[in-house]
Amino acid sequence: GIGIEVKYTEKEYPLKAGSKEYQETHDTKGIHLSDNYRIPSYEIGWFKPEYLMDVPKEDTDKYKSHLVADKFRQIWRNHLLGGAMILNGDLSEFTSLTVFPEGNGHFRDEGNDSLWSEYKSKLTEEGKPTLKYQTFESLFSKMRKHLNYQGAEDWIDYLEKRYIPS
Repeated sequence: GIGIEVKYTEKEYPLKAGSKEYQETHDTKGIHLSDNYRIPSYEIGWFKPEYLMDVPKEDTDKYKSHLVADKFRQIWRNHLLGGAMILNGDLSEFTSLTVFPEGNGHFRDEGNDSLWSEYKSKLTEEGKPTLKYQTFESLFSKMRKHLNYQGAEDWIDYLEKRYIPS
């Protein structure tokens, strides 16, 4: 399976205390994953355990580097969905692909300090190949080069007009 997440203008965002997502990843003491996140996160083996453990609010370094930290949470949840589908027997393989425009500063890849480098550092060797990311611009260029069927050009033109601001 390939899970494709399109991020156009999204950036990191804090969770609202009391929201369902907050309750599934936090408690009054800090980060605490509910079973529906904790169990598959450990069982799939893609994530380093130290980034899944409970973290008290006071430990700000671990709190900000955890997989549920604001800047990683969207990527981790999309990635974990594929892992859960494998564990459930729905898929035998999964790749999580995030596609975003070059202008989205939150997702842009800028070397060792990028969101992607940080996120990949939280993955096991088994987990790293299951994550991909690509800008719209790069993806559409590759599509033009490799998709050779009638109507492909029109489809790519449509996607460029829709996703790349002029």
